[in-house]
Amino acid sequence: MTVSKFEIEDAIKNKGDFVKIDYLKRYLKVADNFEVKKYIHLTLADICEQKNMFHEAIKNISSAADMTKTFREKIDLYMKETELNIMLRDFEMADKSMKKAYAFGNSQEKMDIQIFYRELFRKHAKLLEEKGKHRIALELYEKLYSITKNPQRKIELKEKLLGLYLITGMQREYNMMKENDFVV
Repeated sequence: MTVSKFEIEDAIKNKGDFVKIDYLKRYLKVADNFEVKKYIHLTLADICEQKNMFHEAIKNISSAADMTKTFREKIDLYMKETELNIMLRDFEMADKSMKKAYAFGNSQEKMDIQIFYRELFRKHAKLLEEKGKHRIALELYEKLYSITKNPQRKIELKEKLLGLYLITGMQREYNMMKENDFVV
């Protein structure tokens, strides 16, 4: 059965999010065109992300990335997958997603991917910190500290971590990091 993006958009217009998800999953089963399937996956991912259904969003983004033809779009989708994994605090999967994006980049894109990867951690940690979710922000800053190579940034992160250790009452971690004067 041939289904178009227009038909799908028309069918889900003015529907609730969960009804949209149901419709889109049904259309996914009957769609016979890769571009339409990719559109459905990306629409599903967007709705799922808005509903904080990050695992579902990741699955759909990954499926869309597999159907994508251009390396640039694959990189963008895998980095979106990376961001969602960071939001879930699944750092191992975030690393894997980043490496998938890395595999499709040229030398300049690879450098950009690494910078963007670190910025994702910084951005989400800062947002969590602003919301008062210090323990969760701490996890992201610790991961960022472990992947940062720039000595000046390492020092800044160490200061940030020390402050968060005090705020969260993690005295032992604070003392261990404070005693460790050198930057790795």
